[in-house]
Amino acid sequence: GFTPFSLTNISSKTSALGNPLDAHNSEAFMWAADTWQHQRIFTVRGIKHLAELHGFNFERILTAGYYPFGNFLSKWDHTHSAFMAIKIRKPSSGPKLGEEGS
Repeated sequence: GFTPFSLTNISSKTSALGNPLDAHNSEAFMWAADTWQHQRIFTVRGIKHLAELHGFNFERILTAGYYPFGNFLSKWDHTHSAFMAIKIRKPSSGPKLGEEGS
């Protein structure tokens, strides 16, 4: 489930998204132009890393497609499933309507 080394430069916040073994892990994006970024095809680990890097909370993942075995294995092994849907949420800042201080 790690993002392949050649595809980790997909965010302007880091040079090694989704692969903790990358030589540039924890470094800022080192190229001046966003055009140096690759297409956005994510692994589960990569999309989770991207969401957390931009301040979102990772809440849930649903996966489907586990070729050639059908769909039933995708419920337990999210990292090798063909399709994914994720639920992420930006943390709220400040009190909500109806709470004290609003």
